[in-house]
Amino acid sequence: MTYQKQAWQNRIVDPVTGAVIQEGTRFTETRMNHIEEGIFAAHTFSESIVGEVNTGFVSTSGGSMGLAFTASGLTASWTAGIAFVKGVRIEVSVGSIHLHQTQGQYLYLDTDGVVKITTSSTVADANCPLWYFATDASKVLTSSDRRRSIGIAKQLDLKAHTDDKSNPHGVTPTKIGAETPAGAQAKVDAHANKATGAHKASAISIEDAAKQFTATNVEGALAELFTSVGDGKALVATAITDKGGTVAGTAPHSFSELAESVSSIRVGDFSIGDTIPVATIFGHPLIFTRLFSCPGTYCFHAVANESFRGTNGTNFYAFSTTQTIWSVAAGSTRFFSTLPSGETYYLNTSGYFYLVSASGVATRLTGGAEAVAGAGDNSAFHCDGTNIYVGSQNGYLWRYVISGTTVEKVWRIRPRTTSVSTIAIDSEGNVYAIFNGNGSEVLSGYFGKFSTSGVTKFLVAQSGFGGVGSVHVDEFDRIYTTFSNMFSRHSSDGSVVWSKQLDNSAAILGFDADGYVYCNHGLYTQKIDPNGSVVWSSEDVNKNPLLKSHTPGAMKNGVVGKTLFIPLDQFLTTSGIVAKAAQEIVLR
Repeated sequence: MTYQKQAWQNRIVDPVTGAVIQEGTRFTETRMNHIEEGIFAAHTFSESIVGEVNTGFVSTSGGSMGLAFTASGLTASWTAGIAFVKGVRIEVSVGSIHLHQTQGQYLYLDTDGVVKITTSSTVADANCPLWYFATDASKVLTSSDRRRSIGIAKQLDLKAHTDDKSNPHGVTPTKIGAETPAGAQAKVDAHANKATGAHKASAISIEDAAKQFTATNVEGALAELFTSVGDGKALVATAITDKGGTVAGTAPHSFSELAESVSSIRVGDFSIGDTIPVATIFGHPLIFTRLFSCPGTYCFHAVANESFRGTNGTNFYAFSTTQTIWSVAAGSTRFFSTLPSGETYYLNTSGYFYLVSASGVATRLTGGAEAVAGAGDNSAFHCDGTNIYVGSQNGYLWRYVISGTTVEKVWRIRPRTTSVSTIAIDSEGNVYAIFNGNGSEVLSGYFGKFSTSGVTKFLVAQSGFGGVGSVHVDEFDRIYTTFSNMFSRHSSDGSVVWSKQLDNSAAILGFDADGYVYCNHGLYTQKIDPNGSVVWSSEDVNKNPLLKSHTPGAMKNGVVGKTLFIPLDQFLTTSGIVAKAAQEIVLR
């Protein structure tokens, strides 16, 4: 209820005649209690504000709060605003943060001014809570606003008022009829001098509004609690032994003894602390689920919607996880790039660039890039939607820029005279290329890096390893190469971070969102972390007669979500016709 002010009047007496001119307001119990209620309400409200000031809140200015969140996919973005975290004023600029997959997460502002993520609401509330998001593998499922706020003017005035300990209202015990310190002390002394035993547990009653106890005093309630806990421990001990476990110690058992005893319960063939092989949990890391036939396929690219594109040199194919979506005549070509949107760019052997839409409509691009010299000898191709990079069998590298349906050449260089097998691009636009060894260089392939303007940054020989090689750059700008059966990771200057010699010729299948690389060599596949350690090696793939080693670089990233697409070499169909295909595999 809003506090209502009361008017007070002085009592006025004529100093000559003694007549009462104005009676004045009487000092009554009712009016004093009205004042007390107002003081109490103001005190309660100021304490609630202090609680907010000492924790965390977002300031309200002009009727609106800052730090409002929106989400797109797994990215959460916020507006600018002013917040207070544990008494510290922080100005926060517009920003965004990447959300974790399949998780409920709390976003909060820490005392260092950084928006952070935690799975604990307690951690968020102890600072300055902002928002809650629940996600699946690709998007936000639910969200809620957890901001706290009070107006800037009010919060500052109230905090200053609360911090003022000098009795700003000039209240005295006499004014409000309060107990004086001497009077209060006298009552405490009198109470302390009462008969011994006045505060025994049996003499203190309990209210027990929830009716949890039979007893009516503290001593009886404690006895009931002790009995209840003892009975509960006995039930837990019996449950442990019934499950085949061993209970440590003797009854009555301590909670630490019961907790230790739970670890002795075996689950199947394993106890807590045992190492369970992956094959025991999942059967195997790779589970083959579907075969896609694309007769004569040279290569394919996985697409973000868990489908892929393939070409057999004459036609392009689009496959979903269950069927062929469409095919379109592509002319004579073997190399192409498919963007996450599903659009595909390629260069045919006549030297013309084409764009195939996600729905399968082909459009020839025009401009200075038409009739590229030596196009029929092209051996490598890469497109990021803005630039096109082409490598030839005689060592040339081209860069073109795309503008709508037109392409224009930016530069052409010839670092080597041997075939370019693969091209990769990092986040800064640097170009990486592998030049295969042949002829007099049969034992030396070359690995090169070139700037966006075509300037050579390094060109190093891979001595002792000729044949076909490949280069790949993941989304974290980690660089990997394969030459024959050598699989290596490089730093940005071309030096080797680590190198592994595999059983057979290596081919990189792709990278997942966490930066793990999937590599096929010979008849099996491995998942390898960025430090070169093998996470798992799929022995079961050895038993699948369809999977064989394939040409390195014949595929771009084959990992989409939890699905890995692996290209297969020739095999006999039920009709006896030799075909080529891709295999979908679910990652466990």
